[in-house]
Amino acid sequence: MKKSIFKRYAAAVGLMASVLMFTAVPTTSNAADDQKTGKVGGFDWEMWNQNYTGTVSMNPGAGSFTCSWSGIENFLARMGKNYDDQKKNYKAFGDIVLTYDVEYTPRGNSYMCIYGWTRNPLMEYYIVEGWGDWEPPGNDGVDNFGTTTIDGKTYKIRKSMRYNQPSIEGTKTFPQYWSVRTTSGSRNNTTNYMKDQVSVTKHFDAWSKAGLDMSGTLYEVSLNIEGYRSNGSANVKSISFDGGIDIPDPEPIKPDENGYYLKEDFESGEGNWSGRGSAKVKSSSGYDGTKGIFVSGREDTWNGASINLDELTFKAGETYSLGTAVMQDSESSVDFKLTLQYTDADGKENYDEVKTVTAAKGQWVDLSNSSYTIPSGATGLVLYVEVPESKTDFYMDGAYAGVKGTKPLISISSQSVDPPVTEPTNPTNPTGPSVTKWGDANCDGGVDLSDAIFIMQFLANPNKYGLTGTETNHMTNQGKVNGDVCEHGSGLTGDDAVSIQKYLIRAISELPESYLEGHDPSKTTTTTTRITTTTTTTTTTTTSKTTTTTTTTSPAMHGGYRDLGTPMNTSATMISDFRTGKAGDFFASDGWTNGKPFDCWWYKRNAVINDGCLQLSIDQKWTNDKNPDWDPRYSGGEFRTNNFYHYGYYECSMQAMKNDGVVSSFFTYTGPSDDNPWDEIDIEILGKNTTQVQFNYYTNGQGKHEKLYDLGFDSSEAYHTYGFDWQPNYIAWYVDGREVYRATQDIPKTPGKIMMNAWPGLTVDDWLKAFNGRTPLTAHYQWVTYNKNGVQHSSQGQNPWG
Repeated sequence: MKKSIFKRYAAAVGLMASVLMFTAVPTTSNAADDQKTGKVGGFDWEMWNQNYTGTVSMNPGAGSFTCSWSGIENFLARMGKNYDDQKKNYKAFGDIVLTYDVEYTPRGNSYMCIYGWTRNPLMEYYIVEGWGDWEPPGNDGVDNFGTTTIDGKTYKIRKSMRYNQPSIEGTKTFPQYWSVRTTSGSRNNTTNYMKDQVSVTKHFDAWSKAGLDMSGTLYEVSLNIEGYRSNGSANVKSISFDGGIDIPDPEPIKPDENGYYLKEDFESGEGNWSGRGSAKVKSSSGYDGTKGIFVSGREDTWNGASINLDELTFKAGETYSLGTAVMQDSESSVDFKLTLQYTDADGKENYDEVKTVTAAKGQWVDLSNSSYTIPSGATGLVLYVEVPESKTDFYMDGAYAGVKGTKPLISISSQSVDPPVTEPTNPTNPTGPSVTKWGDANCDGGVDLSDAIFIMQFLANPNKYGLTGTETNHMTNQGKVNGDVCEHGSGLTGDDAVSIQKYLIRAISELPESYLEGHDPSKTTTTTTRITTTTTTTTTTTTSKTTTTTTTTSPAMHGGYRDLGTPMNTSATMISDFRTGKAGDFFASDGWTNGKPFDCWWYKRNAVINDGCLQLSIDQKWTNDKNPDWDPRYSGGEFRTNNFYHYGYYECSMQAMKNDGVVSSFFTYTGPSDDNPWDEIDIEILGKNTTQVQFNYYTNGQGKHEKLYDLGFDSSEAYHTYGFDWQPNYIAWYVDGREVYRATQDIPKTPGKIMMNAWPGLTVDDWLKAFNGRTPLTAHYQWVTYNKNGVQHSSQGQNPWG
């Protein structure tokens, strides 16, 4: 996914306060920003946190510091040297070599770099050593100037421009110069032990040789840790400018006895593979009952799964064996493509086909080339899997890279193999152990916190706690089946440990919490044989054998949730039944934000009809959309009708989100955007307490009619029906067919549109509690009805849920 460069405010006081990067921001600091600067042991340092958001820390020492951040908008911690008072070109300072020893743990959009400016001409620079889930500076408006190898590492040389943006000299137009390692020195969601040196002067020389203007005076050189809407930490154990640490020369990977440089069976997770573009990669079912990875969320055909190749091992002009096994189960046939992305000697990005193969639905195929030659002059090697003519989700297993002629890691049989996600996996699955007790991962007969801890030990240290681990009490196949309680059928992940903890604190009522599609036993069918005996009037008895099919029927589970509400009124004036796969009178909001306190942009990809229901989701922000008055951090989903509706009964079947800081809603609205007064009637479930619902209404913009009602159930665990009867002299709210509250004062009069949305809040912590940034979160809706004749419930006055 493309992500915008970090944005933040820059203050104009002090060395570190006056500098700051990624300057698509106002020219002065925000008074609400948390900013600390100082000097210690001859080093200048700064900690900066935009809007005091989240939790941050920095503890500076002489040439060292620790820092951490979570739930932030934009955070940095930095330390370095200021050269500005000398007003000299970098060449006057000889060889500037910065050495570092850092434990860096990025969790999301973050990176570690050497950073600074020059004056006359003004220029901002970055030497990027490692990053989390996004490689800066992206590709929008960026020029490439080839590569350079310095300190044994190869870097891409890149240039971007900032037009009328804040800088150390106020609002200016200036270039940004970049050296970005072709292979990141860090991995996301991992503690990376990084000890290295950066010959800063050599990077300046390389930029000059590439034609970039380096005639200015040097302003500063700093080591910088920065995060944007992410979490992470760093222990910068040492920074020095003497080049005095012993950096061993990097060595190429040596092939094993079978010729493999790299091999990944995905039994312990995703390995070094990550999503490309918008795609997400997660551990899942693999080939022939093993584990693999599942690639989903592909918004474009080039999105897929990728891995960086080490250039010391994989050299331009030499021949290797590259490949993986792949499978898809949604289309009759697609073409998979294995591609090498690289930068040529002229700095141009290229995409070279390694292998293309056709795969029928549900069939595992071998996508490999045992004799592929890396193009001459290629650097910045990225190997990735895509489906060029489709956006289908897909599975991978047995990825490898080896010497020329090395056989694939998995030998695919010629016959079709059933897809793992469509073969039901349930407690009585004959292909593996049956569940003895949901959540009992350590097989001690009970479910407690030790099971959650055991799962995390298994994932973090498979050598000790894996199926063949060295610990006496290591994971067993029985434990893996018992512990697979979140999206059962996807294998053990950290989400299973979370589900067990939710069960223990009664946040959910039962295990498993959910099933992977195709793995819910309540949706299976069974065939039975019945023997029928009939007797004729002549007392001749004949016995005939007939075979009938009986379907085991469970309550509706659209989106994975039970329906505990009242039935839909099939005689209503307006019906939008999302179970049919159609939107009815509704459409999705797309490409705008409501402003404060909605911390999201509305996007239609967050409002989809799938699996028999409408799904409104809170997720990451998908685009670089900006709003000068309010810049939300996330995306949300909203559905609204084309038509306006007036007095009558409004009702929906809804399952709400459970998480602090979020709202699941059903309401009518009209306002100034419709050239009307602001009239609104609300049903809102606040994620901080899903055992309550909030009713409210506005008449000509006047609200403060809130009423909290205790439901007597958890609205996040199943579908229930929620409605309101709007009449000229009252509004009556209903839950599962029963009137539970009535308002009779100052009733709205203006027809409005029917709407539902799912959104995170900002600046309303006293109402919603603070949103912790957890995504994705989804609210589900089965149907919406409007009846102009008011309430018509067969169950009116009863309690259908017991």
